[in-house]
Amino acid sequence: MCLNNMDELREQFKQIEILRFNIMNNYVMGIVKIEEIDMFRDILFTFRDILYEYETTEDTLLEIAKMKSMIQHYNTEVLEDEDVLKIAYDNSN
Repeated sequence: MCLNNMDELREQFKQIEILRFNIMNNYVMGIVKIEEIDMFRDILFTFRDILYEYETTEDTLLEIAKMKSMIQHYNTEVLEDEDVLKIAYDNSN
């Protein structure tokens, strides 16, 4: 994944937000699967690497900082939550 401008970065972040919403929605409904979590992990970590390498300017600094904060939150909320992972594993066996 190579993001060349801020618009592409925003669009990819939007897709991550949609994935996170769907996973959390499935978790609440009790139907989340570990495959969803694994796919989310791969996409999130790839995006995180790109985001940390992205050159910031005065115009983009605040927006990129917010994205970095949100992906850390998503990591904790989805990838480190024992309840989410337990349900995902249980539904995948």
